[in-house]
Amino acid sequence: MSEGQDGVLAVSTECPSCGAGLDFREAANAVRCAHCRSQLLVTGRGQLLAYGIAASSTESEARSLVQFALPADRRGARACEATLYRIPYYRVTAEELLWRVDDPERERRRNVAEVAAWLGRETPKWAEADALDVGSPKSGRLAFKSRFLQRSFLARPTPLVPPSLGVRSEVVRLVLFDRAADPEGTVVVAPDPGVAAEPPPPGPDVRARQLVRVVRQLLWFPFWMVPIESPDGTSIAVVDAVAGRIVRPDGEAESLRVLEHAQVQAATIGFRPLVCPNCGWDLPLRPDDAVFVCRTCARAWLVDGDRLERVPFRVASAAADTVRYLPVWKLGGEGTRATFAPAFRCRGLRPLVELGGRLNAQGAAFPSNFAGGDELAANGGPTAPALLGCALDVADARALARFVCEGTESATAPGDAPSAELLWLPFSHDGYSLREPRTGATIPRRLLEESEADGMSGERDLVSVT
Repeated sequence: MSEGQDGVLAVSTECPSCGAGLDFREAANAVRCAHCRSQLLVTGRGQLLAYGIAASSTESEARSLVQFALPADRRGARACEATLYRIPYYRVTAEELLWRVDDPERERRRNVAEVAAWLGRETPKWAEADALDVGSPKSGRLAFKSRFLQRSFLARPTPLVPPSLGVRSEVVRLVLFDRAADPEGTVVVAPDPGVAAEPPPPGPDVRARQLVRVVRQLLWFPFWMVPIESPDGTSIAVVDAVAGRIVRPDGEAESLRVLEHAQVQAATIGFRPLVCPNCGWDLPLRPDDAVFVCRTCARAWLVDGDRLERVPFRVASAAADTVRYLPVWKLGGEGTRATFAPAFRCRGLRPLVELGGRLNAQGAAFPSNFAGGDELAANGGPTAPALLGCALDVADARALARFVCEGTESATAPGDAPSAELLWLPFSHDGYSLREPRTGATIPRRLLEESEADGMSGERDLVSVT
């Protein structure tokens, strides 16, 4: 699933097979080395992962920058030897689903207030009252909204550095956190235990919100702390060690003394071959998949930390015009009405929500003519047509099912049932779309085709079934 990810960062490391440089998108679950063509599973999914950001400037450059920036009236002031500090930031990304009250006038007033704030001008009185309204909406037509959410904030608040990293996807590359790679004397600052890596709360006009594919990271960003000695005392100039610019020219020395050294206890990503644990053949390379299906033995595997756990699944029987199977989680259904959550990656989230609503309307009446993975393997393995990969795990599926139910005010269970079953449903051609025959729901093919090629050099590794 995706909805425009302009702020996605890149991770730079080395291939464990050949040692060549290996670059891939953050939160990817699989990657292929461009040099040796090894297919690798990226471990650590679902954990708080530690990354570093390499410094681009040296100690002498930082000190010279501060010295030349000193104002002429600070006679006798000089920049002393600098120390590299790694300041911890939390970074949280997610795909956010919102049911908002559709009120164009309210939205217009909020936009005016935001633009006035950006320009440093006074907010008009008629917009200011609306901007300060924090009451929860109780009525109005619900409108579906979605976005790629990203937020970075200090894991140990300090006035010396910016409170956020901002969006630097063009210039910042993540590296695996390694204290040994830093210059001698580098200070690694400990995160504050009281600061949680959580997304920001929703706005006042949001009736319901769910987050899927949440990724939490701990980034240690480098800053040069340059003491400035003068007859008036000592102050601290702070230099961004990546951009090479001064972010705080005259900080208090006392603020620096309260920062602590850290005994860092954080997980880092790892790699293992992307092969089926049952038969040893390569699994399809789809970087955003959470569940991989083996093309050889027809078994499904869920990425769980550094392991691949087997997931039972079933495939619905199909008519002759079926061209693609798409994955859906079925939640509950034993004595209650089942809820459904589409689990394939799509560059538009609205079709997934609409498909989930239509499947929920079918409920327990949905047909049960399915064949399981073991049955497929016993009958000679895969042939055709293709299974598209599964991008949501059970936790994300429950969040999506809950969101669909909240928007329709359905009495259906909100996806909290203890049982979960992975299904692949047949879709047929419908012009430029794929159509689910029982509900009539359609998915534009371009939204799937773009996602298939994303991060895979245009290759299509699809699993086929009998």
